[in-house]
Amino acid sequence: MYDTVGSNGIFCASPSVVKFAGFQTNKTHTMKLRLINNSPAPQRLHILPPQTSYFKIRCQKKGMIPTGVAEEIYIQFTPAVDEYKYYYDSVRIHCDGDKILIPIHAFPVINSSQDELFPKFIDMGKACLIGQSYSKQLQVESNCPVDFEYQIDVVKPHPEIHVSPLMGDICGLQTTSIDFTYNPRSHSTAECEIEVRTTEFDS
Repeated sequence: MYDTVGSNGIFCASPSVVKFAGFQTNKTHTMKLRLINNSPAPQRLHILPPQTSYFKIRCQKKGMIPTGVAEEIYIQFTPAVDEYKYYYDSVRIHCDGDKILIPIHAFPVINSSQDELFPKFIDMGKACLIGQSYSKQLQVESNCPVDFEYQIDVVKPHPEIHVSPLMGDICGLQTTSIDFTYNPRSHSTAECEIEVRTTEFDS
């Protein structure tokens, strides 16, 4: 049974969970995993590689690992040809009679070239006049051929601010528009908070 994820008090994995968020088919992607000896004495470990053909590991084992030193493992992920889907495997570690599980996830994302798909703040303007309508449009760009769903929950509503549509599809390799409308009715600051969820893994 491998029920200890990331650390067992002797070795600590960095990262504790390996995630290939966004990938290209017909290409091998590599991430580095470090297993750090946190115990007061040198330790040995035994590495069990991933079991599927999509993931491989390579490392130059040090043998006995001193305190504070890390064993470095390079995890290689090669997706199936033209298959944008979710992949899972794990690296399993034996050391000093204990075990560590390091999960590996690989999954498509809406846009792998952007750090943030949605802005954290949208300013509708500071010189708005009562009786007029102001609009802004958010363009969500996809660089992945997979379709995703999204849903917007209005956490803190305001009667003068409207968002639409509140749910829909982000179509692969296309741009999806979300509209924000502000209709000021009083000389005061209007604030609305929304929560956006998508069907990306770990979103």
